Amino acid sequence: MNLTAIVLAAMGGGRLERSLASVAWAEERIVLDPAARHDAPAVPPGVGHVARAAGLGELGSAPWLLLLLEGELASPGLDEVLGRTLAEPSAVTAFGLPLELHALGAQWTSRRAPVRLAARAAARLVVRDGRPELAGQGRMLAGTAGIVAEASPSLEEAVRALDAECGAMAAWLVAGSSRVRLGHLMLPPLATMLRALAARGTSIRPWARWVAAVFAGYRALLVPAKVWELRQRAAVAPAPLAGDSVRRAEA
Repeated sequence: MNLTAIVLAAMGGGRLERSLASVAWAEERIVLDPAARHDAPAVPPGVGHVARAAGLGELGSAPWLLLLLEGELASPGLDEVLGRTLAEPSAVTAFGLPLELHALGAQWTSRRAPVRLAARAAARLVVRDGRPELAGQGRMLAGTAGIVAEASPSLEEAVRALDAECGAMAAWLVAGSSRVRLGHLMLPPLATMLRALAARGTSIRPWARWVAAVFAGYRALLVPAKVWELRQRAAVAPAPLAGDSVRRAEA
């Protein structure tokens, strides 16, 4: 299929491999590793590896971009839906894909479909509800096929994965022009929690939805907090001394 599938890497391993395998039908698959946590040899054969923050225009060459976060899977049948959709003449340049969350023995579907498919020329990176999106004017993808987000098997591992995911997103954002204001640390996390509580779905554990909502709110808080931290570190980093440069050159 004539699109580039981008997977934003976090911890790597099986989660990354499953995400990549779910979009094996894409013309190009690229692992974006802005936090530089992985080596190119660890990426499966035939998959590109970008070990730096990069603009969307620099990733692949296909006219359409599909964005996944590590741990997210393209649901079965999504390739067929996308094939039909992109083959139809249309002025639409972006599509929202249904997002189904699997966690703690429960399944929820977000009431707002995140924009994860966009024409390269119109794509722009944003973060909403603590997850990356491709901002653009468009519509929701027809049908039920979309993206499935898999949770870690334990709360301890879920916390580690969440920290790694947010760190990767922050490293990508900080290379651009994103700025963090006080409002980003207050209202978005609360709104994200409320949307998680209002998501459609069922659970066999009465407390699972509340835990999922807390994680969602924390994700929305952690991304801007990490962006702010990275910018503060860059602002106070000492400049190299002239003598150091000379010594390195002589060595």
